[in-house]
Amino acid sequence: MTACVAQPPINDTATIAKIDTIAEKIDNITTDDGAGNITSRAAGDITSGGASTPHKMLDPVQLYGLDKTALIARLGAVDYLKVDGGIEIYQYRLATCVIDFALSGGRVTSWHGRHRVYGKRYDDMSCRIDLAKLDQF
Repeated sequence: MTACVAQPPINDTATIAKIDTIAEKIDNITTDDGAGNITSRAAGDITSGGASTPHKMLDPVQLYGLDKTALIARLGAVDYLKVDGGIEIYQYRLATCVIDFALSGGRVTSWHGRHRVYGKRYDDMSCRIDLAKLDQF
């Protein structure tokens, strides 16, 4: 069993200001409304209280099952196409990432995303936002 210990009230103004700043940052974390819309703030807006900007995002899994004609209709011309045996790789080079769609049997069966710069951390949310910008659906 865990004991709950009451914390003494904080009377230090500087500490209260720091707590308020942290709480504001927590309140402004990027959120997904479940319908593919992302609400986020630019880094400079987090502490200045700027307005939220909704971003549409596209989950690459939503493209599973599309044939190559439908994939190109949705995302436009590929930046790179590779055929390896019976697998076709359709590559799109976006602002924040590179994303590959593997087509097997003529249909999208998997995808892989990575940062544009080797060794840099891949940001899945930014990639999905960039992918949505291509979406013609």
